[in-house]
Amino acid sequence: MAAELKKNKMALLNLKIRNNSFLEAALGYTPEQAMKEAGRCQSCTDKSCTSGCPLNVDIPSLIAEVAKGNFEAAYEIISRKNLLPSTCSRICSADAMCERGCKLNEPVAIAALERFAADYHRLNGLEVKNEANDNGHKVAVVGTNPAALGCAGELLRRGYEVTIFESAGTNCNIPEFRLPKAILKHDLNTLAKLGAEIVTRDTACRTDEAEELLAGEDFDAVYYSENNELPGSLNIKGEELKGVITADSFLSWVSTKAKDKYYIDAPNIKKSKAVVIGGNVKALDAARSMRRFGADVTVIFRSSEGCFEAGSDEIKMAKEEGVKFMFLTDLIELTGNREGHVTGVYCEKLMLTKAVNSDREELIPLYESEFEIPADHVIIVPCNTGTYCEAAGDENGTFTFKGASTDIYAI
Repeated sequence: MAAELKKNKMALLNLKIRNNSFLEAALGYTPEQAMKEAGRCQSCTDKSCTSGCPLNVDIPSLIAEVAKGNFEAAYEIISRKNLLPSTCSRICSADAMCERGCKLNEPVAIAALERFAADYHRLNGLEVKNEANDNGHKVAVVGTNPAALGCAGELLRRGYEVTIFESAGTNCNIPEFRLPKAILKHDLNTLAKLGAEIVTRDTACRTDEAEELLAGEDFDAVYYSENNELPGSLNIKGEELKGVITADSFLSWVSTKAKDKYYIDAPNIKKSKAVVIGGNVKALDAARSMRRFGADVTVIFRSSEGCFEAGSDEIKMAKEEGVKFMFLTDLIELTGNREGHVTGVYCEKLMLTKAVNSDREELIPLYESEFEIPADHVIIVPCNTGTYCEAAGDENGTFTFKGASTDIYAI
């Protein structure tokens, strides 16, 4: 039977409910939908989908097992490379990686199939076993965001003794409509069953405390991945005004304000005007969260929609939820009133044009294109200026660390 070329759409939560709650927006495939979508795969010989996966998951084999209804076998294939597929499949920008290599005009929904197999195992499958031999080294992992848990999983695979320090009440600043806390907690529990020790703290761990962990000689290395570094600056006039907040700070507030998943009245946000400045998934999370609190939200981004660093499905859902976008729009300054509160975002329009003596495109301002967007709240996505360290690892998992301390890796 010929493969069906039209992609099977994943069911979404009712739009009215989505805009008034933090319940997960994408509902996932049913077994029938998953098998039907997997049946679209053309079984390409070059496996460009696998080469596009950062974890090198054997995607063709995974899809083949789903198509045959062997869902637990599909999970087994994923888990050889990824111990946290329920989390990763929900937040991965698959259309820029594995799905980008698909030869179909409408790529196979690889992330959705991985999510289905992972959720099937979570609800019906057996426990994952850790068969690695203890190598005698201890590592502290600070934080419970996906990067931290992914690091912990890989370390456990390689025989390290791992202690994970989590902060009570946090959800790694990813809203529940995209990554439910229950999913993240399940993956944390999976790591505990594989041998990780979990230590819960009342507050987030600072970088200097990470240094202290290393100095205590209990750990050979520390992986630091908390969301508490000092935010960077846009170096724009008016960013010190009241009502201006970074996306990290806002999303951290959201993770506690929306703790019961349902709409919680936020009178200073409801029916207000909010502008989000940025072009990545963090900006999108902030904008969609603001909509759920009842704000009129506009996202401005200085490049084109194709350069926005978020999944196309996420952008589509944001538009459905009422988030407005202004692409090729650059921020000039933030305006405020006498009380020191932000009142607007002064912008100018840009255009893409070929650079002089180059094939590259560049952005240039349009003449007399300045305009102002009224704003009661402004959320910015700046670069971080915290004291981060760097690390590099070879294919054997041997890491070399650089930064303030030779054995602290932070991301």
